[in-house]
Amino acid sequence: MRYEAYIRNKRLGRARILLWLSPGLFVSSLAGLAVPRVAAETRAPLVITFAAGRGPWELRTDMGLTLESRVYPFAHAASLQRVWRATLAGDAADYRALESSGIFESLSPDLPVNSDTVVPSEPYFTTDGTDSTKQWWSSKLRIPEAWELSKGSRDTVVAIVDTGINGRHEELNDGRVGSGYITYCQVENPIGGQCLVHISASISANENSDDNGHGTLVAGLIGAIPNNGKGIAGVNWNVRLMPIKTLNSNGAGVSSDVAAGIVWATDNGASIINLSLGGNSLEGNTVLTNALSYAFDHSVLVVAAAGNDAALVGSDLDINPVYPVCDDAGRNLVLGVAAVDINDRKAGFSNYGRSCIDLSAPGVTLFNTDKDQKGMLSTYFDPARPTNNSVYAFASGTSIAAPLVSGI
Repeated sequence: MRYEAYIRNKRLGRARILLWLSPGLFVSSLAGLAVPRVAAETRAPLVITFAAGRGPWELRTDMGLTLESRVYPFAHAASLQRVWRATLAGDAADYRALESSGIFESLSPDLPVNSDTVVPSEPYFTTDGTDSTKQWWSSKLRIPEAWELSKGSRDTVVAIVDTGINGRHEELNDGRVGSGYITYCQVENPIGGQCLVHISASISANENSDDNGHGTLVAGLIGAIPNNGKGIAGVNWNVRLMPIKTLNSNGAGVSSDVAAGIVWATDNGASIINLSLGGNSLEGNTVLTNALSYAFDHSVLVVAAAGNDAALVGSDLDINPVYPVCDDAGRNLVLGVAAVDINDRKAGFSNYGRSCIDLSAPGVTLFNTDKDQKGMLSTYFDPARPTNNSVYAFASGTSIAAPLVSGI
């Protein structure tokens, strides 16, 4: 996305990453290292990477660029230490001047990412693939037969880059939710859009880091506790789950935080990374592509949801790609997952396309319209009932399909 188009979208209020469906936090200071010009046209969040041997000491106040925080504060690699969040007070000409300065290896807008849309409502395992009131998808995927061969391993760690996980939920509270990482904007300027309070912190094992519910939905499908007489059974009985919170309580975030979450998960033992999130304007987003390449180069499998961009018919990703599911960089970095229903038909809402989708998995029971549908049951964190750790919900979306693949 060119900077000129990004500035237009910010003025129209279109800038954010979407979902396809705590005490003790360290709040990092956002005090700038350079003073921006007062009469700037707009303030736009960027992700910048200094060229090798260059650094913040070369910034001048007339550039209008303010460094906010490092994207990878936990990283030791020199190449990752050169990546910063920044704010540019200026216009497209100022952006081009920065590009040609020789100081930076890359610059790109810090673009929106959101959780995939899900529609929740309010113990149900079954081997009947036609029973729409229970876990019909287990039979469709032949999960019980797979369990006869293997029930998974505690050595397998699935990182869920999302809104967090409620590790206190009755279906997730046996120690399978390990430690994780938080990186997201907690307070944003409603006028300019720049982040005022950014949080980077660790997540303790077995705690609740979810304030939205989406991440807990995903976690239950992958690894809800089996044989406890409660709720549902996850695809993988013995898996460990790693909470990576990069999205706020509204299920929204930015590409730099998702990238930081991917790299942190890779460096801290993730075998698989589930991304039930995405955005329409992330093409060419260097920080996200580099993070996916980092995971790929470290033999971590990244599974991404196809997205639900057109509510009734889905969108052809060969024509209108979304990211990160389409962010393969010519190397097949991402395993893309579309959604089907109980009758093995493409879910009406699911995006599709040969260039980005590798396989399909159940993501809804029945779907006619957004008002006439039946979702799939999973664990849930209800923000309206934060102390209730036995909440379940029916939900629909490619956000639901992707974790079934991650669990397998």
